Amino acid sequence: MYYPFITLCFLLSLFLSSDVKASSFYINVERTPSHTKVKEEDIRKKILSQYSHWQGVKYQFGGTTKKGIDCSSLMQQIFHAAFPDTLRTRLARTTAEQIKQGAQASPVKLMPGDLLFFQMSSRERHVGVYIGNEQFVHASTSKGVMISDLKNDYWKIRFKTARRVIS
Repeated sequence: MYYPFITLCFLLSLFLSSDVKASSFYINVERTPSHTKVKEEDIRKKILSQYSHWQGVKYQFGGTTKKGIDCSSLMQQIFHAAFPDTLRTRLARTTAEQIKQGAQASPVKLMPGDLLFFQMSSRERHVGVYIGNEQFVHASTSKGVMISDLKNDYWKIRFKTARRVIS
């Protein structure tokens, strides 16, 4: 006889408590897209600011300075200067180690700051950093530090994976 009353009270308390949680959840969801967009633009600006210091520097395998730099060292330099407090750990020196860092990023949901890895040959990898609008910054072996387009067939067929190292 008391069971229906107790059950009704229990269900009503669940409904009321979930209603409060749901309303606060919706507030957070509404704020997320604009916050994410601001964060992405901030990341893009920081990367482009660093790019301006490196633009045109010639490629040199194993290079780490403005006299010559390779792709993985460029990523290390950009991330160290642009995001000193954001990365949990320092970005590794080589593509073989960088490809293990962060989390897998979906190629269809790339965000500025994602590392892009390309398979250039059976043994050689290349890395760049995504800046949005299907473009990325990297150290080209033929043209030095530059911005390239992911829509370019050369890069499309060589794309291997993306890693999100900024959370």
